[in-house]
Formats: sequence, structure tokens, C-alpha cells
Amino acid sequence: MNKNNNKELIQRVKQNTHFEFMQNGKIKCLLTGHEILPTLNGFDAYVNGKSYKKAIEKNFDFTQFEPYIVENKIKKDKLFCNLTKQIITRSKTAVLNHVNGKRYKLYLQKYLEETEKDHQQKKNGNAEESEQFNFDEEAIIEQPKSQGVLKKKIKKQQKQQKQQKN
Repeated sequence: MNKNNNKELIQRVKQNTHFEFMQNGKIKCLLTGHEILPTLNGFDAYVNGKSYKKAIEKNFDFTQFEPYIVENKIKKDKLFCNLTKQIITRSKTAVLNHVNGKRYKLYLQKYLEETEKDHQQKKNGNAEESEQFNFDEEAIIEQPKSQGVLKKKIKKQQKQQKQQKN
């Protein structure tokens, strides 16, 4: 029975690319760095556990959503949507929920329509300007400042207005 468990454990570890056997006999998770005792129960408990599931969510490839969703420059553990100007948690479910949402789809459709119009105008050589969707190419690079900085700026402006009234 013990040999069957060992064969099954070895097979499961080889099937999962996130694990490898260490020289001391333990199993190491490559995502979290966690070391697991080489038992079938221990391995199953870890694979079904919360920390491993979170690590898998964070290991998702977010580059497929670029240039619309990029890494947030202020908060490196978050993502930023250039279309909706929203900060998104860096997890697979949060990004997929955002991308499948009504607002994202609406802004993406408007942006794609406007870029298509611009390309057609450039091809036709029309000098007329069309109604443009409010989306700057520079907005991809520039992200809004953190709320703390904005609040300070607003308070400063209010203070200056009060002083001007007096």
C-alpha cells in the first residue's frame, strides 16, 4: 500500500509543473517556496489549501490584456485599466470580471470605433476632425495620482480660495 501511495505521489508531482522534489526528499512549491512532507495526504492538503490557490491566481499572465490593462505605477501589487481609469486587484478573477463587465466593453468598443475612424480618415486624407472619444494615447503612460495627493491638492486649493475671499 505504501508503494502505491509513493507512485501516486510521484505521478502527481510530475504532472503539476508548480512542484518539484528536493534533494532531502521533500516537495517544494515553486510558486510559494513552501516545502511539503512527501506524503500523499500532505500534498493533497496543500494543493487544496488557500495559499496555493491564491498563488495560482496571482501567477496568471496579465500581459494578454495590454495595452488596456497594465501594471499600476503607484501600487505595484495592483493593475490599472487605461480605458475605465480604474485600479484592479492583481488576481485572475478580478481582471476577468473587469474585462467582462459592461463599462469595460462599452469603453473598449468606443475606443476601437474611434481608432478605426482615425485610420480611415488618414487613409482617405480627410482633414475634418471627427468627434473623438476622450482617450489620450498619453493616458496609457500617465496614471492618476494617489488619492492622498489629490486630497491634499484639493484642500490647498480650498484654502487659497478662502484666503482670496478674505
